Amino acid sequence: INDMRTRNFLVPQDLIEEFATAIEENEFDNCIVGTTPDNEIEISIDYDTDQKKVINQLQDMIDEHNYD
Repeated sequence: INDMRTRNFLVPQDLIEEFATAIEENEFDNCIVGTTPDNEIEISIDYDTDQKKVINQLQDMIDEHNYD
């Protein structure tokens, strides 16, 4: 039995296209929650625990973008 989880990401606007492509490639169920005062887009993603590696890669994508 797979254990489903949900995680929210705050995605900078200029990264959203790349982020959305990554979500699509992995066929994650997702929805846009809203935006933050910093104009980040909050996206909620449902995933299986065995997809945790990909979820971590998505977070790394954001972290690396914000670090630049």
